Amino acid sequence: MIDGTVTVGPNAVMAWKREGYGRFNINLRDIREMVTFSGFWRVIKSNIETGLIETKNSLWKPGYLQLVQKYCP
Repeated sequence: MIDGTVTVGPNAVMAWKREGYGRFNINLRDIREMVTFSGFWRVIKSNIETGLIETKNSLWKPGYLQLVQKYCP
């Protein structure tokens, strides 16, 4: 930033509800629509490892900090 501070983010995690920006927002209808859409499975197939890492780091802050420290020691 202009003042010398560093801002990190955003991360990319699976949303389990449309417009569900909180940590534990779940909507079963939205999940059903998501998993029945063929494009969802194509994205998952090619990005599963990244998705799992992002989810882990979203839930476990020390993991996220370790990743950030690679870029901002």
